[in-house]
Amino acid sequence: MSSSGFTTEETAPGEREAPRAPLLEVKDLAVLRQGRRILSQISFSLDEGGCLALLGPSGCGKSSLLRAVAGLDPVDEGLVLLDGRVRNAPGRASLGRGEIGMVFQGEQLYSHLTLLDNLALAPVRVLGLRRQDALAEAAALLEAVGLADKGASYPAQLSGGQRQRAAIVRALALKPRLMLFDEPTSSLDPSCVQEVLSLILSLRGKGQAMIVVTHQAGFARGVADRLLVMDQGRLVSEERPEAVVASPAGPLTQELFAGGMDAVSALDRARVLGSLRVALPEGCEPEAGQFPELARLAGSLGCRLAFLSAPRDAFALWLRLGLCELCLARDEGRACQGVTSLKLLAGGWRVLVREEDMLWFRWLGSALP
Repeated sequence: MSSSGFTTEETAPGEREAPRAPLLEVKDLAVLRQGRRILSQISFSLDEGGCLALLGPSGCGKSSLLRAVAGLDPVDEGLVLLDGRVRNAPGRASLGRGEIGMVFQGEQLYSHLTLLDNLALAPVRVLGLRRQDALAEAAALLEAVGLADKGASYPAQLSGGQRQRAAIVRALALKPRLMLFDEPTSSLDPSCVQEVLSLILSLRGKGQAMIVVTHQAGFARGVADRLLVMDQGRLVSEERPEAVVASPAGPLTQELFAGGMDAVSALDRARVLGSLRVALPEGCEPEAGQFPELARLAGSLGCRLAFLSAPRDAFALWLRLGLCELCLARDEGRACQGVTSLKLLAGGWRVLVREEDMLWFRWLGSALP
């Protein structure tokens, strides 16, 4: 054995490590209710740390699929495997020991318990933790999501967004391998939606595997590796988030994403216009070859690179209106609301992007190393 921990002997082809199995496998799943098929021939997989978004019209079976994956409802055909073990099959539904956490449309907290007691209940009863240890872990979770001062509060004393954040961390208290979100913002006031979506995004960034059911097309594109579109109890298409607007795989997808401008990303605009537009402060003229990273980025998109002149204090407005895809500035201190600095280029130039355009933000993060 070498000091690095690897053997110096060459491994024979037949002895090489097998590819890692998916965290979740759903195989030919079917669910019947009163003789009617709710789900039919559903098959997909999810790797460790991955994220799927489920989309489709109301009543198409998205929530039923999540409940079958969680083991909450029985299935009539097929298998649900978690880490290679049967989680659900005809006559074999299992809730497990918290390996799958689920957050429902309503937060479903116990109204007679404080927030700390709500979070500590399952670890004590399911995992066998001492109550004192469970309360300490619950307090740490609440602090991590900005609810440290709400531990002694009852659900009725919290806002809708606070209750839903608490429901998410209650599921996290069991340290799940997989999180399921069933339209977690559908019952919230618009003012509370963003705080819940931000928490889900932060969990995604930490490598939490998840499946998200949502009608918010822009959020689905920003959070997911793949989009699964359902209709009448079946999976009708699998979509790539970056291509779903310009070149959807199925007609239903085109319809789902045609209704709102929130689904349009700077990535879509660049590809459709054939131009990556970069705004510079007025009076700045870029020299030839000054920004090689941006030239390579435009090339990877199949676009030409175009520089525009804009008032520095109008950068946020230009990004919001789609007049450019990126802005460049040297003054980090003059941050604009809704705009964030993504990368520092040579010469002290900072790449500014719109925070709400999550798909563009994630794509740039990998395209601009």
